[in-house]
Amino acid sequence: LLYCPYWFRQDLAVVSQLSFPAKLTSYLKTGVPVFIHAPLDASITAFAQNNNIGILCNTNVVEEIVTILKKTLEMDEFTMHTIGKNGQSAFKQHLTVSKMKKNFFKALCLER
Repeated sequence: LLYCPYWFRQDLAVVSQLSFPAKLTSYLKTGVPVFIHAPLDASITAFAQNNNIGILCNTNVVEEIVTILKKTLEMDEFTMHTIGKNGQSAFKQHLTVSKMKKNFFKALCLER
């Protein structure tokens, strides 16, 4: 299980909503499920939900974090393997250099 924390501070809400963690790209390539500790409105939360790439923890309440971690540790091997494979698929579909380059040119209306 890999850990990907994100900002919960209100003064950094825009950062968590508009940015994307570079470490997640490396994590997804490994096929290991990711424990995503981020606010509900963070960009990474939506990406994780849309691609089923990890375990979401959208709280800073210690007891709730512990509960989510315990449930995660109780997951069967097949489920954990599936989540890891979903991460690899999401990486290939969205985060390779060629895919990001294509999307960049598309955003500039310069599709190739």
